[in-house]
Amino acid sequence: MYNLPTDFNVLTSNGGEGDVIITLSNLRDSDGYTGYTKSVVEGNEILKSFITIYDVNNLSDEELGTILRHEFGHALGLGHSTAPEDLMAPNIDMTVPYISECNVDAIIELYNGIQGSTVCEK
Repeated sequence: MYNLPTDFNVLTSNGGEGDVIITLSNLRDSDGYTGYTKSVVEGNEILKSFITIYDVNNLSDEELGTILRHEFGHALGLGHSTAPEDLMAPNIDMTVPYISECNVDAIIELYNGIQGSTVCEK
């Protein structure tokens, strides 16, 4: 079971003080990714997550928001969904920019210690 984060402080800094560090990069990822999340985990606790969003100068505000929500899902512990029309699908569908009820159910189950039981289907 993971500890559910409930207290969010937004800091604008280059120092990396937060538990979730978001870097907006003008670089393009060599593998074509729009975003990437790396989390530091100890036991069942996510200690810190680093989110990088690539090529931000060529993203609309809506695209940036969708990619950021997807990557933040990873920072909270969600994996990729098997449903292609879900926000947490491996290939982000910009026409599905919202956090689905299935994503919320997956977070609830994950933080209640039930891993891998939520299936998001169309």
